[in-house]
Amino acid sequence: MILGSLSDCKRYYSLNPSFQKAFEYISNNDLHSLAPGKHEIDENLFVISEKVQGKAKSDAALESHKAFIDIQLCISGVDNMGWKALADCGSVKEHYADKDLTFYEGSPTAFCRVSEGQFAVFFPEDGHAPNIGDGELHKIVFKVRV
Repeated sequence: MILGSLSDCKRYYSLNPSFQKAFEYISNNDLHSLAPGKHEIDENLFVISEKVQGKAKSDAALESHKAFIDIQLCISGVDNMGWKALADCGSVKEHYADKDLTFYEGSPTAFCRVSEGQFAVFFPEDGHAPNIGDGELHKIVFKVRV
């Protein structure tokens, strides 16, 4: 997992060939007006714009992805994202192979506050619990193929 500021995003370009494209997309587009839903960038990268109701930490579900890395940022609101090492996530609660999404029993072991101008990166070895907060969260999630 990485927690960073958009002002320092260039430091992460070398981690995956699509990271630079994702961060350039952020710089070159008005994310506040990006229509809700999925937007393809190329065969290895797409972005999802969503508005969700924040939930309590106790209601947050741990999830992971095998085929994609998440780069998550808040456009408005604050997301107190949960994290737990995948190896410690425990039993699988639900698995959706077609959506590259697995949910786990249990709770995060750590939380990080992600507000405007910041981002969190979750790799396949990171269990994460997004959308924790008060009120509506406007989120942008980049899905980067591993």
